[in-house]
Amino acid sequence: MDKKTICWLIVPIMILVGTALLVSCATPKTPIPALENTTWVLQSYGQPGNLKTVIGDAITTVFDNAKGQVTGFTGLNRYGGGYELKDDKLSIQRLMLTALSGSQPLIEQEAEFLKLLQAAESYQIEGDKLTITCGSQVLIFTKKPTTTTQSKSPPQFTKIDAPLTLDGTKPGTDIPQGSVVYHWANGITEVYGPNNKLIFVAKDSEAADIPHPTPPGSKAEPSPATYTYQVPSGTSIRNDVKEGNDIVTKMYLGNWLLGDRLILTIIKKAEDYKY
Repeated sequence: MDKKTICWLIVPIMILVGTALLVSCATPKTPIPALENTTWVLQSYGQPGNLKTVIGDAITTVFDNAKGQVTGFTGLNRYGGGYELKDDKLSIQRLMLTALSGSQPLIEQEAEFLKLLQAAESYQIEGDKLTITCGSQVLIFTKKPTTTTQSKSPPQFTKIDAPLTLDGTKPGTDIPQGSVVYHWANGITEVYGPNNKLIFVAKDSEAADIPHPTPPGSKAEPSPATYTYQVPSGTSIRNDVKEGNDIVTKMYLGNWLLGDRLILTIIKKAEDYKY
């Protein structure tokens, strides 16, 4: 075999080897399931093996790859900020959020969630489950169903912009100006004074019997109550009836809803609800 023939044999072999190498290099790694452009709903968080379950309204996270922004709802506030992805590595920049308040357990849950989210290091998706690793702790989400089923709505609230009155004439003393009334999706109503101190808790008598979230060891329970879904300015609270060891607190809604006089009855002392 002459040199010319050998050269012609070597060239095709080199082409085949080169092509194989190019194909090998061009073959991508197993793709990481899509994190972005999906609404993720937090289910639990904390140390693996000792996870905490989310209380209150749904906590959500959405990664928008077009804007490079992560946004969502903490159960109390809307938040947003930047993020970066590299393979399964995830880093989140400082987050900004709105400034609504709530009960102490929800405030603490919000703070812990945001702290962990900003400490994100990596993520893993298995089916509809997203796990974000944040140092020694994790955030566990599930994908929001793409159906018409709605997740729990954020709380509605009414800001008391004037001192409440009795029958529109006498000054009220139990709920001062600057208080905020929260109506939660689980049928719980909370009223906070201007100093963010809880004044009372009530439960919608028509709502399912869902326990109100309380800290470990707390004896607080949601009180049985007749509840209206909106509390306008002009409402008055009166602690004027005692039944046994309980104080019956009545909320009078004057001249509202076609002129009907509605009454919210709470059979517990406000002092029983300390967080």
